[in-house]
Amino acid sequence: MPQIPQELAIRWRLHRAVYLGARLSTTWRAERGLAKVVVKHADDQALPDWPYQIEFMESMRRAGWPVPELLAEDRVPRAAQWPADGCLRSFTRRRIGFPALSEVVADPELEAWLGVHERRVPEEGALLRECRQAVLERFASCELTAAPMCVIHGDFAPWNLLFDGGRLSGVLDFEGCHYNLKVADFALAWRGGLDLAWPIGQLRRRSALLIARFGESHTYGASSATRVRH
Repeated sequence: MPQIPQELAIRWRLHRAVYLGARLSTTWRAERGLAKVVVKHADDQALPDWPYQIEFMESMRRAGWPVPELLAEDRVPRAAQWPADGCLRSFTRRRIGFPALSEVVADPELEAWLGVHERRVPEEGALLRECRQAVLERFASCELTAAPMCVIHGDFAPWNLLFDGGRLSGVLDFEGCHYNLKVADFALAWRGGLDLAWPIGQLRRRSALLIARFGESHTYGASSATRVRH
């Protein structure tokens, strides 16, 4: 089981560390004096642009959002100069390893792997291939250059939101934040309510948070009749 490097634990005065898991980064729960903290190790290969998420969290915190506060020892050199507003409309740098959605869907490697999956699981693979084709056609019919863009959280779902007495008290997990279509965060967040059977009250509460986060209504796409509030 991965351990916090001893030199780091001594320098940061950490004790009682408990390994929580690893996906793109390794995470521990620990104590620092009387404070409980979370320690994360970002691998340069898995997350080559990991300072991006640090900067995004700091910008969100300056805008008043309840995101994790970094300890002094945890600060890293600035990857870029971020705007002070919470919407980050003026920041357009893409994150390394996070291509545009249109590029992901049109990637020939994705088509090849869907073919492999369909041969193994014909019914499921055919459904995924049909969905991919529908998305390709949808992108082709929309004026994506006119669609609002911003840095999105990437997983604004119930498991990353903390509440205290019905009030939002914390937003967690910024590993997937990146520059993308603004509506993508809404779609990804709503997906988080449909994967499992969440109480309708939680869905309504998260919808209100999404509107607070994104604020405007937009209609875009030459053949799109869908109005999305995000």
